[in-house]
Amino acid sequence: MGLGIVIVAGTGVSVLKRLARQACALDSLGVIAAVARGWQTICQHPADTTLMWLITLGLRIGWALTTVPVVIMLVGLGVMMGGFLGLAAGGLAGLAAAADVPLFVGLALGIPIFLLVLVGPLVLLGGLREVLLTSLWSLTYRELQGLEKPGTETVLVTGPSALESPALA
Repeated sequence: MGLGIVIVAGTGVSVLKRLARQACALDSLGVIAAVARGWQTICQHPADTTLMWLITLGLRIGWALTTVPVVIMLVGLGVMMGGFLGLAAGGLAGLAAAADVPLFVGLALGIPIFLLVLVGPLVLLGGLREVLLTSLWSLTYRELQGLEKPGTETVLVTGPSALESPALA
């Protein structure tokens, strides 16, 4: 029971946080005003915000499932590259040193290369996911606020005298 309440409250806070960020960025509001605008948006459009949250939840789950093969591939690539270079460095250090020094030299070179091969692409992919989700919430916020109403463009109206050609007059 308590865990369910925490999950629902956390979900509500995450939606409020997303909408408050968009209000702050798109409407140039301060922190308190942005949180108030986010709360107002949730209260005025509960079904729309819930549907949007469900869509983003599905995107997050789908993203996690599709990145599993990428992580497995990157771990294998990192182990191969870091392991090979670590073994090579340890072997070269073994020619000049004894005891545990070659092991530590190999680990000191292999682990950073492994982490570089693994972390770099995952950070890039996480950034792309966050750009997608932020764009999605920005469009949702604009739609819920009615900022993109059709027919609200400014039309310049001129009199018939402005349409006459000076050569004809």
